[in-house]
Amino acid sequence: MSLRYLARREYSRKELMHHLMARSFPVAVIESVLDDLASKELQSDRRYAECYVRSRISKGYGYRRLLEELKQRGIHQDDIPDLADIDWNQSITRVYTKKYGNLPPVTPAERASRERFLRMRGFSSDEIRLLFRTLPSSE
Repeated sequence: MSLRYLARREYSRKELMHHLMARSFPVAVIESVLDDLASKELQSDRRYAECYVRSRISKGYGYRRLLEELKQRGIHQDDIPDLADIDWNQSITRVYTKKYGNLPPVTPAERASRERFLRMRGFSSDEIRLLFRTLPSSE
């Protein structure tokens, strides 16, 4: 059963545990199977995290959101790939221009709305401020 899941895509150990528990398998059996899969490198939280991070960055999510989502999926800090090499300023610019074009917000309410959108995507306040400073003037 767990191999069928892994044949389609990578899963974290926690996700596989959840799927197998939903099928009413005993926890001891699930643990044993997951340990066996990990020892044979058929399941790897590190590999899962690398795939997940690549996917989410390409969809325009920021550092903070990625860390929170990985934590929710049961990924240990040691298995998270190094995110320091990512150009987060380029990423936030790509997300912003895709949604709003290259235009700065006109009103304070519009700016606040755009900031909320970017924060929900996982970008920091510093990254957001820098983005708004680099946008062309609306004058």
